Amino acid sequence: MTKYKLQNLFLKEFKEKNFKNFLNVSMSNYSKWDSMAHIKLIIKIEKEYKIKFKTAEIFKLNSVKKISNYLKKNVKNKKK
Repeated sequence: MTKYKLQNLFLKEFKEKNFKNFLNVSMSNYSKWDSMAHIKLIIKIEKEYKIKFKTAEIFKLNSVKKISNYLKKNVKNKKK
């Protein structure tokens, strides 16, 4: 499932063990998620999901909920 895959990416990137209310985490309420961390996170998401974000999309995807919704709409479930 996309949510758990995405959550694992966040946990690894921010070196956390868990997030409370994961879907509500955003750049505005999580201090470790600054502009540099955002770019690193976007690159990891692109690699993991084999997608490429448009520049305008990158700046709009500033919360877990927005990223999750984007992935649900734009990434087809692929069996590995």
